[in-house]
Amino acid sequence: MKKNKIFFILILIISLFLFDNCRKKSEYTLIKKTVEDISKKIEKKDEKGFLRLIDESYFDIRKRDKKEIKRLIEKYYYMRSGIVINILSSKIIELKVPKAVVIIDVAVSSGAGKVFRKLANYYGDYYRVEAGLIKRKNEWFVSSADWHIISFEELFPESLKILKKLMPEVFGERGLV
Repeated sequence: MKKNKIFFILILIISLFLFDNCRKKSEYTLIKKTVEDISKKIEKKDEKGFLRLIDESYFDIRKRDKKEIKRLIEKYYYMRSGIVINILSSKIIELKVPKAVVIIDVAVSSGAGKVFRKLANYYGDYYRVEAGLIKRKNEWFVSSADWHIISFEELFPESLKILKKLMPEVFGERGLV
C-alpha cells in the first residue's frame, strides 16, 4: 500500500510539472502571436488594431504613453510610403503570468526598401526591442517598451539565420553568416 501511495505522489508531481510546462508553452505561443500581430498591423497601417494591443497603462523609458505612441506611428505613416518589419528573433527572458518580458530583433525598412534592397544591398535598420507585456483576460498586451538601433554585428545568431533566409542574394555575394 505504501508503494502505491509513493507511486501516486510521483505521478501527481510529474503531471503537475508537465501541466505547468504545457501552460508555459501556450503562454510563449500567445506572446509570440502578440509580437507578430503588432508587426503585421503596423505594416498594414492598421492603427486601431495596433493600438488595441498596447495596454492602457503603457509607458516607456522615453516617458511616452499610449497617445504618444499613436502620434509616433502616425508621423511615420505620414513621412513614408509604408513600413516593412521583419521579426528576426524573439526571446522571452521573463515569464511570470500575468507579466512577461521579451527581447526582439527586428529589421525595419520603408515600403520602398524591398526594391531598393536588391539594387543596393539595403536591408533596413536593425532594432533591438525590449518589451514588457501584461496578460489581461487571456490576452497579452504591451505595457512598456524600449528600443535602440543595433549594428549587423550585434544581431542575435538566430536573427542572422532568419536574415540569411530573407535575403540570400545579399549573403551569397558577401559570404556573410
